[in-house]
Amino acid sequence: MLAGIFKIVIIGLRFVLSIVPGIIFASKLSFVQYLLIDKQLTAIDAIKTSWEMTNGHAITIFIMFLLSAPLVILGLLALIAGTIPASMLTDAAFASFYHSVDMEHNKEIISEDG
Repeated sequence: MLAGIFKIVIIGLRFVLSIVPGIIFASKLSFVQYLLIDKQLTAIDAIKTSWEMTNGHAITIFIMFLLSAPLVILGLLALIAGTIPASMLTDAAFASFYHSVDMEHNKEIISEDG
């Protein structure tokens, strides 16, 4: 019985230790594609900048991921054609959030230089 409990605990810990870092990395690196296009940064610079920009916003990004998942699932239920508007809506929401965080990030840089 004790071995069964240890097995469940080990499997649970392994699950948490593999999923949680993935969620953190996905949240912290969610602006990379926008930075590549908007700021024309190199891949490494886009990753570093996205990591910095999302400080304090990772939970909001994670919640946006959670809220967009049911929308995409509803799109799939609408005979798959609904995934196109669902994807457009979620991409627009993330782009809008990127823009607001970018404006905030630029103000912080200007105030540090100023």
